[in-house]
Amino acid sequence: MSVDLEERLSDEIVGLIAEGVADIGIVAGTVDAGGLETYPYRSDRFVLVVAKDHPLARRNRIAFAEVLEHDFVGLDRASALQRFLADKASRAGRSIRLRIQLRSFDGVCRLVERNVGVGIVPETTARWAARTMEIRAVQLTDAWALRDLSICMRDYKALAPYARQLVDHMRAERREAV
Repeated sequence: MSVDLEERLSDEIVGLIAEGVADIGIVAGTVDAGGLETYPYRSDRFVLVVAKDHPLARRNRIAFAEVLEHDFVGLDRASALQRFLADKASRAGRSIRLRIQLRSFDGVCRLVERNVGVGIVPETTARWAARTMEIRAVQLTDAWALRDLSICMRDYKALAPYARQLVDHMRAERREAV
């Protein structure tokens, strides 16, 4: 028994599951899952993180388009989040000035703390990082910043026992959180 974990965009995940290449995925609620089985998982909010002394640290809320004039610290350009943000910037007629690319949200927060740039991370990550780092989270006002995530699969009953256990665990965790 083993679990291989890969980061992909939600529409790619749906395709891989539909083709039988993947068994389980976590997808944004905005993606059409077609005839696949889905279960609600959790909500996920993206926030802007800035150093505590950054001019945007005084803001409580901000639109993503307003942030595009700043340098960014982000994940690798090939990551699902970075591709998603690049698309949102493009739709606003702009691009992201990605100053440095890292492999983890922790790394993003650490360089944001050093005023290398601003970053966008999940709110839970920002809260965790703010315990030990001099950063501040600013709510993004864009509707896409709050997204509902779903567990997606072809057929729960056809999953291997360990895969069903993983789905059951994620669903139980959701119930406990609610």
